[in-house]
Amino acid sequence: MKAYIDYSKPDTTFWREYAHLWENSANRPAFQSPNVLQYFAEKSPTPVAIYKFYNDDDELKGAALFHKRGKAYGFLSDMKTDHNSFVIHKDCGDVEVKFFLECLLAEIRRERWLIVLNNQPMWESYMDVFDQLGRASRLFWLSTKSSVCPMVKFDTPEALHERLSKSRNNRYKLNRLQREYTVEFEALDRDKDLENWTNEFCDSHIVRWSDTPTPSKYRDPERRVFLLNCMQAWHRDGILVRFSLKANGKRIAFIIGLVQGNSLIYHNLTHDPEFNRHSPSLVLVIFLGEWMKQRGLSVLDFGDGNESYKYNFANEEGQLNSIFIASKGNIPFIVRSKLISAVRGNSFLIQLYRQKVRPFTRLMLSA
Repeated sequence: MKAYIDYSKPDTTFWREYAHLWENSANRPAFQSPNVLQYFAEKSPTPVAIYKFYNDDDELKGAALFHKRGKAYGFLSDMKTDHNSFVIHKDCGDVEVKFFLECLLAEIRRERWLIVLNNQPMWESYMDVFDQLGRASRLFWLSTKSSVCPMVKFDTPEALHERLSKSRNNRYKLNRLQREYTVEFEALDRDKDLENWTNEFCDSHIVRWSDTPTPSKYRDPERRVFLLNCMQAWHRDGILVRFSLKANGKRIAFIIGLVQGNSLIYHNLTHDPEFNRHSPSLVLVIFLGEWMKQRGLSVLDFGDGNESYKYNFANEEGQLNSIFIASKGNIPFIVRSKLISAVRGNSFLIQLYRQKVRPFTRLMLSA
């Protein structure tokens, strides 16, 4: 077995190997899908560094793609993500997984990297081993809670469906909407109307967040193009599903969904504020339950963030951590990392973190 960091530009041979690896990984992590990472690699302002793990037969069995922002490396998928995972072949056992993680830490030390691994899903099976190895290494290692993913998680699709459909309040809103309008549910997993649907999503998002402290990023034409390209890439990877709610033929609520294993990731949403009293985004979730039951999905992952609407349905939280790694002699990086961790761990400073320190984290990456 061998593992190393490759700084050469990824070519068609690598992308072919990587696509085969991703197809045969445990859950086919949505934010590490091959076409979207290839798009990010082309768009990244800095070169991509790829950590590669090969078995004795010279087959790619694990990989992670990084790029550099300022002095620190991070996941390439940070460009648009809810959580970032390593891509490891489903046939790898404990020995291979440990080798993959040990060698990554050794390469980070040898290359003297500063690295911030954002949005780390602590529910991944390899995370306990990764944490043990990091703490035992000769590196500075700090793993700190950064956010959560509220989830609706059950053993069976039927139980999930029951959870999503049982709210009397949401049922009342659906019935009221149906009395006043002809209501239709859309679930689109092909490329039909993709560009128009994405434009409608962006237009609705702009209206939804106008006259608020956080206006829509889709006012910027480049962000609209970026979203469309992501959507097209996820479609090519076979994981994109677009959900809409129509009232009298007009789309009034939108969800960008990504299928990952037995989960549906509720990645982005918006709705027409003219329909606020009907809570169309919540009504749309009722329809999701039936769609997921028909496809054997038993987990609805609401993605990064603890927004209150998610807890109308969620019965679990998945923890997301940030992991800071560097040589033990890099005092400025260590001080900044500990400051970020301290602020995140203090409930009285959470608001300060959201307004000041999160931008400071980004600044740290570009310092």
